[in-house]
Amino acid sequence: MYWLNQEGFVKSRLFVDMGQDWEARQYHYHKLFVIAGALGISVFGFELTMFRWISMVCFIVFIGLLWLFVKQHREGLTSRDYFIILLLLLCHSSIFQFSFTYRPEVMVMMFGFASFVLLCTAKQSTSLANVVFSAIFAGLAAFTHLNGLIFIAAGFVVLVLDKHFKQAITFGFVGSLTALLYLYDINGLAEFSLLKQQLFEDPNILEKDYQAAGIFIKLLKEHERFFHSPQEISFSVLFFLAIYFNFKKIIEQYRRHLFYLIVLVVSLALLSHGKTEKYAIIYYPHMAFFIMLWIKVILDATSKIEIQRKFLVTFLVLYVGIQSHYFYDIIIKHEDVAGRAKQISQSLPKDCGVLLAYDGFIFNEIDNHKIDGYLGYLWYHSNYIYEDPSAKSFFEFVNRHDYKCIVIDLKTGHDFTQAIGIIDANIGEQYDSYQVTAVTDSYVTLKSTAAD
Repeated sequence: MYWLNQEGFVKSRLFVDMGQDWEARQYHYHKLFVIAGALGISVFGFELTMFRWISMVCFIVFIGLLWLFVKQHREGLTSRDYFIILLLLLCHSSIFQFSFTYRPEVMVMMFGFASFVLLCTAKQSTSLANVVFSAIFAGLAAFTHLNGLIFIAAGFVVLVLDKHFKQAITFGFVGSLTALLYLYDINGLAEFSLLKQQLFEDPNILEKDYQAAGIFIKLLKEHERFFHSPQEISFSVLFFLAIYFNFKKIIEQYRRHLFYLIVLVVSLALLSHGKTEKYAIIYYPHMAFFIMLWIKVILDATSKIEIQRKFLVTFLVLYVGIQSHYFYDIIIKHEDVAGRAKQISQSLPKDCGVLLAYDGFIFNEIDNHKIDGYLGYLWYHSNYIYEDPSAKSFFEFVNRHDYKCIVIDLKTGHDFTQAIGIIDANIGEQYDSYQVTAVTDSYVTLKSTAAD
């Protein structure tokens, strides 16, 4: 987003020498999200707080969409049901964390849910307008992050199941057309070829994942996204219990909503390259809706359903308790990223020129230094040549680019620092042609002595 604001196109100096030329021009990225960041820079400057507010604003918009969903698109739902859904989501530490993190998941969730709300309206009307706008929002989700393509798939499939074929064709066409905005910065076949290369040779993507056997295995392993850690398990168990105990009512009244969620899950399993739990955030509004239905049944029950009540109370308490632990970790372990970078910056020699640093150093120092990152070096070794980093290869990389200063993050890279030999460093120690100039419990800085 910085270089889009500065030069009109996207690149990332954090990935020098990864082999994909991202440091010169990047075509594969979270496009609408990055555009939002670039616009934020033009108004507020390169400020970490501003980036966090992009996700926060998206979540606030989502809260409004949830209100519209409950009040206008579901008969029999009340304000109480709205607040139950909202509380379930607010209690999830991942929702809290990513609503203050410069990541695209919350924006994708917002656009995807907007598409779903309009799709619900479209099913109650003969007008194509709601279908068109629903498709546009689904396409914008894909423009934000390619995972957003799942909303085009889900909307199309549900409309076909409802035998609304004209609406389905319209939805698929408009959604796909909007998603083509992803190609907005592609000028000609040469750049399109570079996009394909960067997309399919992304270090996160394995070719076997998109072969027949790999696709089948990805489907079988999709449960890992729901049961990655207690953070996800506590919410997923509530959801699956809600489906189990309330299955008859769901099939009778909310069958299409359940099918919509199933298509989302299957589509993401096929599309995404891994089972990272943060992608599951786009499911959470729908999962919370079904949990709310179960809570609603128990609260409104005229007959005794003590077993269900005990299950609900037990797993709600576990959910809140487990999430509280993660909330505590998030808050206690919160780091003043910009403040730390400023402290490091003040300790650096004045004549650093282009320096090599960990990725978080760009906040808010990118205007004060020319910064390259060593992520490209690490990813090249782990994802392309499958070799562990070493002192020899690292300093060959550093010397090749003639960096005058290096900033090594000790908090997030213990294996890396151990591999390249920079561990328990002391001021004045020499590593290759670099000398340690500052040491704390969280970082080490080195300066080239080649010209001395």
